[in-house]
Amino acid sequence: MTESSIVAVVYQDLADAYAELSSESASPKAVRQSFTNFVDLSQKLTSHMRKEYSEKKEKPWVASDFGGWNDVTELFKQLRNDDQHDRPVSILVDEAQYFRVSAEGATEIALSGTWSFSLGDQLADTPRDDLRLELADPKTGRPSGRFVSPTRKEYEFHLSPSSKKAELLLTKIGNPNVRTLSENCFAVLTDYYRYYKRQLAQS
Repeated sequence: MTESSIVAVVYQDLADAYAELSSESASPKAVRQSFTNFVDLSQKLTSHMRKEYSEKKEKPWVASDFGGWNDVTELFKQLRNDDQHDRPVSILVDEAQYFRVSAEGATEIALSGTWSFSLGDQLADTPRDDLRLELADPKTGRPSGRFVSPTRKEYEFHLSPSSKKAELLLTKIGNPNVRTLSENCFAVLTDYYRYYKRQLAQS
């Protein structure tokens, strides 16, 4: 492999990691590991750009000249620092269960909750299964012991920041969904990669 191809290889690794993260997996462990890999590769890409550019052009690469950086990319930079020096990236699982109102109609009601995982639970292959809908006794109004199965379940995986800086950035962004955050970050890094290639091609 030639040195000039390293950035392209890392970008493709990043694209593959994003595709894996965007899958419909409901495993907290798989999503957390895919997200951590994406975070790591997002910073690895910029590191190899600096190295490759300085070797090819014999002058330093100035990442700040790219005008597309935003709060999301700043968050990913902070997440990698936290993951390397503080504690591993952690996620929360937001679960929504949908129940049909009647056997004849298509109308549904939804119940949702967020599972808080400890560090050990970050290795769970499946979400917890203790959110259940129990029917009330129509005469007493008390729990009847009869449970209703949902017609479907949906999961979102939310970032649980481990540092105050990451927490402040996430609050500013306003969306903790790791897949949405990764989508926004990947869009910026794709633009950055194209910008890098244009700069490298200039005489």
